[in-house]
Amino acid sequence: MRKIFILILLIIVSVSFSGCVGKKGEAGLFLSEKEVKAKVKDWRVYTNPAFRYELRHPLAWRMETSGEDGKLTEFFISKQSASKAFVIRGVSNWKENLTLEQYFAGQPEDLFKAGYEQEETTVSGEKAVWFKAVKRADLPINVIAVASEDRILIIEIWTDWEDSLAVLNSIKFYPNKTFDGIK
Repeated sequence: MRKIFILILLIIVSVSFSGCVGKKGEAGLFLSEKEVKAKVKDWRVYTNPAFRYELRHPLAWRMETSGEDGKLTEFFISKQSASKAFVIRGVSNWKENLTLEQYFAGQPEDLFKAGYEQEETTVSGEKAVWFKAVKRADLPINVIAVASEDRILIIEIWTDWEDSLAVLNSIKFYPNKTFDGIK
C-alpha cells in the first residue's frame, strides 16, 4: 500500500512539474499587460507609418531606419554601441499576398526548412511564427515572423532579452483604412 502511495505521489509531482515547464514555454514571448505598461512607461514611442505599427523602446537605445520606406528599423543597445538589440524588417505583401511559408521559400534561407525550432505564436493579436536560435553573424538570435494583412514583418531579437521582450509586447498594429465616398 505504501509503495502505491509513493508511486501515485511521484506521478502527481512529475505531472505538476511537466505542466509548469509547458506553461513557461507557452509564455516564452509574452508579458502581462501590467508588466509591459510598467516596463515601457518612460520609453520612447516609435511609429512606422509605412508598415502601420508602433512600439516603445528604451531611451538608451539608438535607432536607425531606412527612411520613409520603413523597410528596416534597427535598435542598438546604446547610443555608441554597434551591438544590435532588436531589428524589424518590413516587406510589402499587398500584391503577392504570400503566406509566411511562401515568403521564406523565396529567401536565401528558408527558415521553415532550415531545421530551426519553431513555435506558432501571436504578436499584438496577429498570427506569427517564432524561430528559435537562428544563426546570424555567428550568434543565435530569435526571429519572429508576422503576416499581417498586406505586410510581413520579420522581427529579430539579438540581445538584451528582457528589454527586447518588452519592446515586442509593446507593438501595436494599425489596420488598413479605406475611405468611402472617394471617387
